Amino acid sequence: MRLDLRLLHKALLVAAVMFISELLFVSTLAILIENTKSQLEEDNRVRGIISHLADLSGISSVGWARASLHPLLVKEYSSPGQVILEDRSLTESKLQVELSTLKSLCKKHPQELDEIDELENQFKMGAILVDQYRRMHVTKNDRHLSARDRLLQQSEAVVSSTDRIIDNYKKLEETLIAERATTRRWLKLCLAAGAILNIVLALVVIRSFFGAITSRLDTLAENARRLSAGEPLQPLMSGNDETASVDMAFHQMADALADASRKENALVQNAVDVICSLDGNKTFTSVSPASLSVWGHSPEELVGRASTDLLALDEVEKFKIALSSLIEKPKQTPFETRLKHKDGRDVDLLWSARWSKRDKAFYCIAHDITDRKRAEKMLKESEARINTIIEHLPVGVVTVDNRGLIKSLNPRAEAIFGYIANELVDGQLGNLIESPLFERADQAVDGLRTMAVDQVLQLEAKRKNGEHFPIELSLESFHTIEGDHFLVIVQDITQRLQVERLKKEFVAMISHDLRTPLMSVEASLTLLSIGACGDLPEQVQVEINDAETDIEEVIRLTNGLLAIEKMSAGKLSENSCSLQTILDQCLQDVEILAKKFAITFSVEPTSATAFVNEDLLTRSLIILTSNALRLSQPGCQLALTAVMQDGATVVRLVQLGCPKSELSTLANADQINIVDSTRHAQADLGFAICKTMIERQGGSITMHNLEEQEMFCLRLPA
Repeated sequence: MRLDLRLLHKALLVAAVMFISELLFVSTLAILIENTKSQLEEDNRVRGIISHLADLSGISSVGWARASLHPLLVKEYSSPGQVILEDRSLTESKLQVELSTLKSLCKKHPQELDEIDELENQFKMGAILVDQYRRMHVTKNDRHLSARDRLLQQSEAVVSSTDRIIDNYKKLEETLIAERATTRRWLKLCLAAGAILNIVLALVVIRSFFGAITSRLDTLAENARRLSAGEPLQPLMSGNDETASVDMAFHQMADALADASRKENALVQNAVDVICSLDGNKTFTSVSPASLSVWGHSPEELVGRASTDLLALDEVEKFKIALSSLIEKPKQTPFETRLKHKDGRDVDLLWSARWSKRDKAFYCIAHDITDRKRAEKMLKESEARINTIIEHLPVGVVTVDNRGLIKSLNPRAEAIFGYIANELVDGQLGNLIESPLFERADQAVDGLRTMAVDQVLQLEAKRKNGEHFPIELSLESFHTIEGDHFLVIVQDITQRLQVERLKKEFVAMISHDLRTPLMSVEASLTLLSIGACGDLPEQVQVEINDAETDIEEVIRLTNGLLAIEKMSAGKLSENSCSLQTILDQCLQDVEILAKKFAITFSVEPTSATAFVNEDLLTRSLIILTSNALRLSQPGCQLALTAVMQDGATVVRLVQLGCPKSELSTLANADQINIVDSTRHAQADLGFAICKTMIERQGGSITMHNLEEQEMFCLRLPA
């Protein structure tokens, strides 16, 4: 059975086998060494016991012998008892030391310790016999000789026991020597076996593990070579180890490279930009198919041809310099050239190129930017037009940043403030304008954008010469890459204010110097018409009536102008009004005029209301209706109606009895054949005044609807 293991697992398995074998070897060796050590210790112990037993035997024999032979030593001492005492004391001391040493050597061996204890008892018995002999000798007892004999016998017994024990230990010593020799043989055998086992295991590992890895690594190296050369790889390795994984990765890389190569080829073949390579002489070595659509030349026509042949003559040198500089500076930015299309037109190209030192070739991408260049040209022309327009605008245009610093201004702004551009750029806008919207010059933008955005403010400005003048100012914000900026529109309204002042003076003149005499003339004509100065001829009466009508119309127009002025000044109020009341008042005022022109005029009942100034609307309707009566054919029927429609109030004046071909309109009254040009002018002026009054109240006016036969139509806020 073959184990499918990874390299790590195989290495761990080999390491485990080697470790176990070495562990067994070391364990066996340690046991043998420990046995040898124990044997040496035991041998030393036995040798020590034998040595001490021999010493013990000698001490006892000599000591007791001297004790038994004391009469021979009497001459050496002043007292015979002293000799015995000294011999006994010395002997017992030596015996005690030896016995203690023997007991310490035999303390782990109870049987041997018992023998030592028995030997000690014998020595004690001998000591007792020595004491008896000493007493008998001192007391001159006749039995001291028998005591000496017993002492000698005890000494011989002790010597015999000691020799017996020594013989036993010598036999044990011989046994230990034999065992130690056996252990040494086993130790040598173990060392030889361990060395042989290690050699065998090393050979097995080299053959089974490293041999297999080497062969698989050779396969990987071969696949790596084939992968780099683009050759087919060897079949996939079996197994699930790392080499098999790497081999699988090689196959996957080969598949991925093949797929990438296919995609790269498809990309090159279908790229919109021209992808090409040039050799060191700037000659095409490969060109993508896009060259046919971009340059008009097929790849087959270009390969082997100098790239400079396609360039415009004034672009050749620049192209060569740009490519040559890539050799020294590989990260050069893209460059532009102009190339001649096969059909003769110019093609603007943006080149991205890199120099390959290894291949000695330029790899390039040529992007067609003809449309972009055309757009840039159009943009520049547009910017030039815009700049021209801004420079010739009749109003001042100033751009400022969000800090209020002036960034640019047009010539009109220079003329308004009396400065040249360089004197104002990076200066504060607030230095040119005086306004309660800000306290300091650097607060101008913050103050103005709260009020001037989408509105027009009237402020006071200051010219370079210190002159103060009125301006109208509006502010528009826009965003740039540098942050928020503002477009300030400035207009000098000095002349307009002068015109408005003249207009106010004119209106005041009309109000006092024209309306009062007209009213006096009207009163005089009225007196004449009613016969205050006597009866008048019929023709004179007709002329007086016509003059009276014209004066009434002029007074009405004058009142309309005054009403517009009041409206501009904000002096007129608006509220919800009943249209029936206003229509009835209009009917009452124009009824005489309608009879004069032989026109039937009526008002239809209504419940509609409108949110307007009642007096202003009444005056407007009277002027419009009066002009409509003058411009209508005799015999027509006119009706004034008011209805609520789509959230608004609609007031109409319609013709009911005139054919369409005779329908007239106030909007183009010059098309009507009117003999009296004065009346025609009055109609135009009346329409303009009424249109202004209606629009100022939030309404609108339209004229001449042939389908509904309308004279005019007013839409008013309900």
